[in-house]
Amino acid sequence: MKKYLLTLSAFILTALTFTSCLNSSHTEEIYTSRLGSDECFNYVKDLETGESIITHGASYIFTYNFTEALIDVQISGLQIASNFSGLSFKLPSFKMGADNKKGFYVCSGENITPVNTSENYVFNKFSFRSLPARSYNGVSQPVFCLTFTINNRYQVTVLQKDNMYFGTTNGAAIDGSALESNYDAAYAVTLDPNNKKAVLRIYNAKFGPNMMPQTFGVKDLPVEFNSAGYVIREMDKSFPLFDTSNKTIEGWSISDLSINASLNTGATIAFKCDLGENGSFHVNAPLEYLIYPENEKQ
Repeated sequence: MKKYLLTLSAFILTALTFTSCLNSSHTEEIYTSRLGSDECFNYVKDLETGESIITHGASYIFTYNFTEALIDVQISGLQIASNFSGLSFKLPSFKMGADNKKGFYVCSGENITPVNTSENYVFNKFSFRSLPARSYNGVSQPVFCLTFTINNRYQVTVLQKDNMYFGTTNGAAIDGSALESNYDAAYAVTLDPNNKKAVLRIYNAKFGPNMMPQTFGVKDLPVEFNSAGYVIREMDKSFPLFDTSNKTIEGWSISDLSINASLNTGATIAFKCDLGENGSFHVNAPLEYLIYPENEKQ
């Protein structure tokens, strides 16, 4: 199959079809998506002091007006420092754009003054990329990539707790006997910002040509957050794997695990694993938010 390119016209048509079902009584095609305070957290870096904190309690509302090609953004409950919390902003409408190759709705701006506050707040930089209608196996899995800087000091990165990635999985048997490359697996990373831990779940994993697809996970992974996303790197430790019923799989383990997640692009995952009678493998997977397979045979 040729590389999957979601064109602007096709993407807008999909969005219009989707929103028409929800807003059939309206002349404008409008879809509203919410990112609740229980679904995300903020990594805030103070550009003056260099210090960073994790803050909670913020929620975001994104309104897509496909008739006017505009995106409206509302923020509530935002904390940017220990003495600046409970902030709410309504930003002026942004012109909606689209990433033709990756399928994102996008908008950005500089030196933006909120429309609903008398305080002296300016969003010096604002960037938003989203896939509000993405789903996996019938379950909604929207993507919101949001960063902004307030008053040239507080750099905010909004991180979702649940993250799903897709792409090419490259597997190699540790004994060098076989190679495998496919687009079958899905990778889910759940972040716990309070304890700085993460859970990785891999669905439909197939690392060798004779391996049957498997679904498993690993928990209690130390994670570090940054302005670009997050990093997990455990090169000298082995973790047991658990199955879909959350039970440890005897004899299965994962080691030399690294995950480098970039908010705007996806994640790169690499590890070694011992899957019992299925074999032992080196795995690396450059991942994105949607699947873009190349050169698959017709």
